[in-house]
This record gives sequence, structure tokens and C-alpha cells, in this order.
Amino acid sequence: MKSQRRVSCRDLGKGDCEGWLWRKNTSPASNNTLSSKWSKRWVVIKDGGIHSYRSNDVDDDRRAESYISLPGYQVAPATGCKRKFAFTIAHPKRKTFYFAAERQMDMSRWMNKMGLAAIEYKYDGGSHDSTPSKDEDYFSESENDDLSDNSGSRNSTGSCP
Repeated sequence: MKSQRRVSCRDLGKGDCEGWLWRKNTSPASNNTLSSKWSKRWVVIKDGGIHSYRSNDVDDDRRAESYISLPGYQVAPATGCKRKFAFTIAHPKRKTFYFAAERQMDMSRWMNKMGLAAIEYKYDGGSHDSTPSKDEDYFSESENDDLSDNSGSRNSTGSCP
């Protein structure tokens, strides 16, 4: 299986939902869930997964910083988080991820789109399959490289139809 994280923003193309979100930086070594290290990332939901980039520049050839396959995840508000408009995507067998939007309306839109991807909702005809296929399908990829931020050429507010 080809790594989804190796896809550049340009090669990925238009997603089902895309825009800037804050993502909580968590590492297995830190083990501190109350840490307040958040990074702004260009996030694209496409084909049931979340691609995260440091830039939204379509001419940027850098691969995705992380990829999370959403089937089987639960999306919910992050009730114990100090950051406004924060939410989590959690899986009983995998890592929990924290995201935050700039506004309540954006948070609701992102949670809806991630939730639909998590239940493998098909946009082409309205059918869905809420049963995850197999355990191998649950995975995420990330990288801890220090790359400089670039201002992008995509719509900086993002879009979620």
C-alpha cells in the first residue's frame, strides 16, 4: 500500500473539506495531555482521511506532514481542553488527536465532515457503510521534521461544501 503521507498538497488536489485548523502537538515521549503546544496546519479531508500540511501552497512539493485514516474514529468536542473550539478524533485502539477551529461554526463543519468520513459515508449517492472493513485500515502517519511555514496560494479560509 502506498503511503498516503507521501502525497503533496498539489498532487492531492481539491478535498471534500479543506482549511486551516490548529492541531495539538502530542508525542509519545511527552505523555502530557495538558500540554498547550498547538500548530496551525492546512488540513484536507479526502477519501476518508485527513492530510495535514504546513502550507496550503499548491506549488509546494512537500509531502503531507501527517495522514490519519478516519474510519472507526469518533469525533467529539474536547471538553477538558482549554483551547476554544477544540475537538477530538478518538479510536479505542489508536491515538487520540486534538484539533481546534477559529470559530464555533467552523468547528461544527469540521466535526461533521470528519464524522462522515469516519463512518465511510459516500458522497456519491448518499450510501454509507458504518462497519469498518478490517483492523489494518486504522492507521495514521506523522513526521516531526522542522520545516518552515510558507504562505499559501489556496483559499486561506478553506472550504467544506
